[in-house]
Amino acid sequence: MIRLVLPIALALVGAGCATASKEAAAPKPAMSPRANAPSPLADARMRLANVAEANANLDVASEIYRTALAGDPNNIDVRLRQANLLASQGRFAEAAAGLEQGLKVRPQDPALLLAAGRARVRSGDIAAARGHFQQLLKVEQDHVEGLNGLGVTADLAGEHAIAQRHYARALRSAPEHPGARNNLALSLAMSGKVPEATEGLGALRATDATSIPIRHNLALATAMGGDLAGARRLLGSDLTPAEQDAFLASAAILRSGGAQN
Repeated sequence: MIRLVLPIALALVGAGCATASKEAAAPKPAMSPRANAPSPLADARMRLANVAEANANLDVASEIYRTALAGDPNNIDVRLRQANLLASQGRFAEAAAGLEQGLKVRPQDPALLLAAGRARVRSGDIAAARGHFQQLLKVEQDHVEGLNGLGVTADLAGEHAIAQRHYARALRSAPEHPGARNNLALSLAMSGKVPEATEGLGALRATDATSIPIRHNLALATAMGGDLAGARRLLGSDLTPAEQDAFLASAAILRSGGAQN
């Protein structure tokens, strides 16, 4: 049951849970790794895809990416854009499969490895995700997002002590990284160290008092510590009473699972 509940709370990017990198999501010229300059036609197509996505014409954007990759299957930027689009539709396995096609050509590309690992986490294939993050760390030994992702896969497998080592290593390189701070605190809660978890999440909330995910994660840790009334206060009007009940039931599942590891 732990694997069903944890993705709600664990943060893959910053304090949120995006699948593709921020760099991949930003508009960029459509450059192939083999090219010295973007093709004007390809650049125009990517701009059209940006407009299509902004107007929720996802089929149009998808067709642009499909056509672009048919002409240049090694274009990493388009691979990442296509994966981002698929992930936004909840099609995580398809997103990962496309990224892995790119990895056949560029097996050590950090952006592809990171995005593929995140997509595999979201698709539920933890073993494949772990493999991508491990490969990323072979390419860049202290890649913070790779360490954070590897920690997530360990937590999802119930290996909380291992996960905490990955988060701690990430935080040595980037002490303020919100995703690693969030995940370390939740991992501590699942391993029975609730006071440390709530302290960490409380400190994180102090840096962003308006963040709903951080507040909900603090509520989760608070509930795991047995303070159900305090958890409900933190949830406030964000959730209906029935949704709060389901949330607290998830906390109870995580608490019982964490005590076994």
